[in-house]
Amino acid sequence: MKLAVQSEGYIKRYGIEKALDKIKNVGYSCISYCIEDNYNSKMVTDWSEEELREYYGGLGEKIKSSGLELASVSVKTQMYSDWSKASFPMRKELYLKCVRACAYLGCDQLVVPLVTYHSRVADSYSQSLAIAEEMLGVILPEAEKAGVMISVTNPCVTLDVYPFGCESVELADFAKKHGVGVVLDPVNGQMSGTDASELIRACGESFMGVFVRDYEEAFQTPAIPMMGAVDYCGFIESLKDAPDKGVVVMMLTEVYHRFSDLGNQDGMYSAFDSFFYKMGKVISGGGMEK
Repeated sequence: MKLAVQSEGYIKRYGIEKALDKIKNVGYSCISYCIEDNYNSKMVTDWSEEELREYYGGLGEKIKSSGLELASVSVKTQMYSDWSKASFPMRKELYLKCVRACAYLGCDQLVVPLVTYHSRVADSYSQSLAIAEEMLGVILPEAEKAGVMISVTNPCVTLDVYPFGCESVELADFAKKHGVGVVLDPVNGQMSGTDASELIRACGESFMGVFVRDYEEAFQTPAIPMMGAVDYCGFIESLKDAPDKGVVVMMLTEVYHRFSDLGNQDGMYSAFDSFFYKMGKVISGGGMEK
């Protein structure tokens, strides 16, 4: 599998050109980019198509000229919020623009989250499935036109509310039905009981990768990053049978945000960069580096 690193933490710290150089110097040959805009951001409400093309096309050219491969683009904003149901039409517009932004960036895979609820919903499974299919009905034609593949991530469980996509077979069948990929989010899987190895096997050629996230940032527990509740070592063996086109993404933006107030940041970042790169090499099948 390919190994990539989430680029936003580097870009925010160093600026785009220096960030790309830094990423290459750590050892990565691939990156992932997250579109962090919300449904009410200027990208959705104000930007023309030309402005969208100019911004993301320019960023894509800088990434290409650096020699790094942009392996995937992800969307941070949820496709639906039970706290803001009226925002769903604007979220559709955001996702449509994210599809085109992904194409302008020069990437062929956009990763979107499935529905996670934040309050108690009686018909959570059927409702969340209907929402996901409605969103895909909007963005898949745009994705096909733009030459972009859509992948989905497994959702999180909150308040014992289980939305669609927590079971491996559900995601495998959904991927086959709609022609989409599946990306494993192990932190969400930890909360929903999703078995990572089972998901990798069930999805087969539809399995498109793993987001290696920091459980401790998500749940504010004082443990070493990536060394907490999620058993990353437990499913490394299963990844050996995953498609070569799959991508292991080291999601470091949360980690660097968690430690941003500490002193001597350059030394800390350098140590983290080396540690997480070596960890990613092992997870992606590249072996242990000396």
